[in-house]
Amino acid sequence: MKKLILVLILTSLTFVGAKETKKKKPLPDKKTVTEVTKTSKNAKDSSAKETSSPDSKKPVEEGKTPDSAAKNTLPADAKTPEGAKDTLPVESKKTVEETKPQDDAAKDVKITEEPSKKIEEPTEVSTPAEIPEDKAKVAPPAFKGPNLIHMPTAQPLQKDILNFIFNHRFGSAKSTEYDFFGLDKGANTQLSLDYGLTDKLSLGFSRVTAFKTYEARSKYFIMPQTNSFPVSIAIFGSVGLETEKQTANMGPYILPPSSGYPVVDEALKKKLNSYELTYSDRTSYLGSVIISRRFGERFSLQASPMFSHRNFVKPGLANDRYGLDIGGKIQINKSISFLFETLLSNKRDYIGENYATVDLAGYGSSTNLTATQINSSYYKSSDLAYVYLRNVYFDKPVKYYSIPLSFGLSYESGGHIYNVVVTNSSALAHTQLLRGGEYDYRNREWTIGFNINRFFSFAKEVSEDNF
Repeated sequence: MKKLILVLILTSLTFVGAKETKKKKPLPDKKTVTEVTKTSKNAKDSSAKETSSPDSKKPVEEGKTPDSAAKNTLPADAKTPEGAKDTLPVESKKTVEETKPQDDAAKDVKITEEPSKKIEEPTEVSTPAEIPEDKAKVAPPAFKGPNLIHMPTAQPLQKDILNFIFNHRFGSAKSTEYDFFGLDKGANTQLSLDYGLTDKLSLGFSRVTAFKTYEARSKYFIMPQTNSFPVSIAIFGSVGLETEKQTANMGPYILPPSSGYPVVDEALKKKLNSYELTYSDRTSYLGSVIISRRFGERFSLQASPMFSHRNFVKPGLANDRYGLDIGGKIQINKSISFLFETLLSNKRDYIGENYATVDLAGYGSSTNLTATQINSSYYKSSDLAYVYLRNVYFDKPVKYYSIPLSFGLSYESGGHIYNVVVTNSSALAHTQLLRGGEYDYRNREWTIGFNINRFFSFAKEVSEDNF
């Protein structure tokens, strides 16, 4: 009985001790969990506020999430709620204190960066070694094609581009209805080929109907028009050979005795007093400097000082001649433009074979006297009226060819350039341009013509400026 009572007392004591241990252990765990959840919520809110600012990125960069940061703030041996309460505000204070100097440092960095930018900007502008791109920018070409109406343009022919040119000038359009504006009369034509050896150098060859002329030519492009340089410059040269037989009348210097047959006498006199030109005599040269400028999108102008030399000329003319070609373009729309061109020279060829014969033919008397002979006959005042009538009233000046002046319309289409022109000069060979125009606008004399440029490309890449 006593043993049974002792067993019951021991079991009751162990049961009571087990209950007390169960009650003591979960109480601090429940309190710490609830408080930790509250602090974690506060830590999340504070971390969300801190991470929303651009300067508070240090805790996140160190690999700590707001939840883990809140958990790490509790010490491992914190069993009482007092320990948990004391540790939370201390860590939060530390995080706030750590973020404040970061914000101040970021502000200091911003303040130090702003003056550095202001200092760097004038240094980049003030460097003399750098050249602005606008000054070196090449302007669009003044003329689309390599030829105007008479003379070539400064625009070069691209490498491996072949340009086939067909130029045509009809006869005089003075009798408009009968000859249908000169289309029924004989025409002067030119067939030529130009090839670009490089992007700056081109060579060409042509054949012209007038005097059966063959011409070789070349053009070299020196420099383009840019924002810092006002014009485009090129040089041009040509050599022409007239293969048609020509004779020059040297005047009746030799008078053979009469054979009794007038036809034979005239033929013999002409043969003895005429000179047949050789190939060297029929060769001529031309050199020119081409200067062009583009004024805006619609207007372009070109000036070409030129020099011409002929191995043989008619009496009274010089072998060397200077001239100035002036031409321009007015762009009407994207494809159509208005062209004009004129050739100015110090002197042009006279109409006739021999200057002395033409000059004598101008006098209105049966007795042909030169100006020197008339002036030498003036000895007294009574001869003044006679000399005046001979030199002024009856004298007709020697006629010269007119100044070439041409107008036209140009149409640009893919690979083609078409020009329709009205001009008073039918000359197509460059070496014959400074001789003058054989038609005169004052006498309603003019002619219609056209120029056709057809481009063939053998290049891998084609520039838009050539077409």
